[in-house]
Amino acid sequence: GGGRRGGQMVGLHDLEDGLIARCWPEERVLAGLRVCKAVRLALRHAESALLEVSEQSTVILQLRQAEVPRSSAADFLRLIQWLKCPTTIHQKPFSCSKVYDEICMALISAMGLGWSNLTSLQLEITDAKLAIPLIEGLRIHRDLRHVKLFLPIGCRELKELGTAMQGWQELRTLDLSFNTILDEGLLNLVEGLPHCTKLQGLKLQSCGVTFEGIRHLGPALRPLTSLQVLRIPFNALGDSGIYRLSRDLKHSQELRRLDFGYCSLGDRGMRGLVMSCLTLQLESLDLKGNCFGDEGAGILGAALACLSGLKRLNIASNRFRVRGFRVNC
Repeated sequence: GGGRRGGQMVGLHDLEDGLIARCWPEERVLAGLRVCKAVRLALRHAESALLEVSEQSTVILQLRQAEVPRSSAADFLRLIQWLKCPTTIHQKPFSCSKVYDEICMALISAMGLGWSNLTSLQLEITDAKLAIPLIEGLRIHRDLRHVKLFLPIGCRELKELGTAMQGWQELRTLDLSFNTILDEGLLNLVEGLPHCTKLQGLKLQSCGVTFEGIRHLGPALRPLTSLQVLRIPFNALGDSGIYRLSRDLKHSQELRRLDFGYCSLGDRGMRGLVMSCLTLQLESLDLKGNCFGDEGAGILGAALACLSGLKRLNIASNRFRVRGFRVNC
């Protein structure tokens, strides 16, 4: 990685002491840090450059899975302690591979020492011992705007996360997809959601949530008047869960994209969902992989004329007959 100037990237082989500082613009900094064998060289050059980075700049650190030398953890800790400006830390690619414990521990240590400039975090860890320290460290980051986490998570971790979220009043997007949240865990998580009044996107794909848990999510969404995207596919919500949640979505007048794919939606739940959709200005509605038949398709088809802003509708892999749906449309 390196600095970007006029669309040109500066590679590690081009770097000399102080060169990054001259390449970075004053108002915005894009620093791509690749954690690899050359990390010591990158850190050495970056430290000298960071002395000249203003607090109005933005630094982006991208952690890539590669051969990470154990000795780089101390250097990484020293680097992020230098950062006095808003910082984004993204682990890429975001997959099921293990992030190295030394790097994660360095991040936790920096937060424990008072470093609080993090604005965006995308991170995956598989060591259960690191989940609680990481979440506790995130409490001090009041300016967090984007969070995507994949953690070994249980009720205790979710309770800590719900408590930390009470201070994230600038949060815009929260993605906890593929975490084993379950119903009991969601009850702990929703304690922090009403405090994130600027939240625009919430993603809880494949989190093991059923009707028992989703009934607690609806009331927590009511204060989130800025919510634009809600994605909770691959959760067995059923008709009762979707009907219950749909009633609370009437308060989310900014909602534009809704995803209930593979949520066991049937004919009965479709009626409640459509009634709520008629009060919104949806642009995208994803209902693929459910179980509604001709009756549910008829209810949806009759409502399409009123959904004038709808640009994308996915109803693949359901149980209705195509001919019957065309007649209803």
